[in-house]
Amino acid sequence: MTKHDEQWDDLVKGWQGAEFESASDKAVLQATVKSSGNKIMLETVVNVTAGLGLSGYIIFELMQGLPSLIDVVTYCVVLFIALAMTLASVWFRRGNYSALAEDSQSYLQLMLKRVNSTLKLTKTSQLLCAVIFIGFEGLFATLFGLSFLSGNDMAKPAIALSIMAFIGVFFPSMYYFLKRFAIKVSAEKERIEDMLEPVSK
Repeated sequence: MTKHDEQWDDLVKGWQGAEFESASDKAVLQATVKSSGNKIMLETVVNVTAGLGLSGYIIFELMQGLPSLIDVVTYCVVLFIALAMTLASVWFRRGNYSALAEDSQSYLQLMLKRVNSTLKLTKTSQLLCAVIFIGFEGLFATLFGLSFLSGNDMAKPAIALSIMAFIGVFFPSMYYFLKRFAIKVSAEKERIEDMLEPVSK
């Protein structure tokens, strides 16, 4: 258990015993909120920059022209995913950067709001992983079948099969990771809700 976790546990026990609103409690909350706020701001900037950069590159490639319909469809799907995740990152994190007041309940409510936003963003990512896995596996399975049956260029079936293998490993692994992360975030949500209960009484 880290020092931060120990501070959280001590804070929860104290607040459940109605020993709250002390200077030390506020100091722990302020430090946690500030650290979390800086992290959220950095993540948002990185997500927006990466999403817009990738989207710009894909649009440029589409305007230059792609060699096949499969390439066009693939690029368009990736463009949709990049824009969707960029918008979701901004939308779910709106209003999560500062507390409405400098009291313990406002800090906790802000932390709870941030956790809920992270949970929504994680579940959205899980949904996209599932959609990408099903959609792309079907797309490249069709490409593999058509290329194999035509027999004109045996490199295409090999490429399609390699991409299918990558998708079959990467996206289920990412889905599992996000699922585990969602469990961790849900546990953090419960800890914050436990701290909010004595404040609201």
